[in-house]
This record gives sequence, C-alpha cells and structure tokens, in this order.
Amino acid sequence: VRNVESLEAGFYHYDAFAHRLTRLEDRPEPREALFGLAKRNLGGPVLSRGDPAVLFVVTAVVARTCWSYRGIAYPLLLQEVGALYQTLYLVATHLGLAPCAIGAFPAAAVAELLGLDGRDEAPMGLLALGVPEGPASP
Repeated sequence: VRNVESLEAGFYHYDAFAHRLTRLEDRPEPREALFGLAKRNLGGPVLSRGDPAVLFVVTAVVARTCWSYRGIAYPLLLQEVGALYQTLYLVATHLGLAPCAIGAFPAAAVAELLGLDGRDEAPMGLLALGVPEGPASP
C-alpha cells in the first residue's frame, strides 16, 4: 500500500483463512523499489502518468497446490491467478478505480524484496490499482 486513505503505507499480508489484513514489517526502501518496478512495467509515459496507490502481489504456496492437484498444479495456479485478476478488474472498475495487471516482472527480485524463498511461496502476478486520471493534456 502506498496511498490509501484508511491504511498506513506499508506491506500487508491477506490471511485467507482468517479473512484479515495484517501489516508486516515496515520497509520503505523495498516498497518503493517494488512500486518503481511496477511503474516501469505499466507502459509508456502516456499510459503510466500516475502512480499506483496499491500494488497487489499475488503469490502461491506451490507445495500445497501440488499436494492437492498432482499433475495439473501449475496450469491450475495460472488459471486461479487469471480468475482473481478478472474479479479484481470487475470490482475495481465498478468502484471507479483503475486496475492494471503487470505481466512482465522479475519474479526472483520480487520474491527477494518480499522475503519469499521463491520455491515454497512464489510470486505469480502483480496488479496495480489506482485512481484513473483524466485525458492527457496535449
């Protein structure tokens, strides 16, 4: 989170089992590095005039999925990320926000920034969320 009225800037983890958001250790340098990486990958200057307010890092606990879905774990993880993106796009658009999935990102660098080992839990996708700006001035 970078710029949200009701949340302090920082890293957060969504605990799906407890359905709660937990603030993690505040590390402004890695957070800004991650937002900078996202901004560079959003597109050219016309497409990325504003800064995202939130950056979702979608991760997967690979072993848990492999244990449950032998042989189809990786394609299933990709399908789940796609379904999550679709839901985030629909909800964000309905709320008048601007979502943007970031397809190209260095997964190993993102894992290192977040303190993930990349094997047990790995980054699967990034999605930036902000407030849409008006048309670019000529």
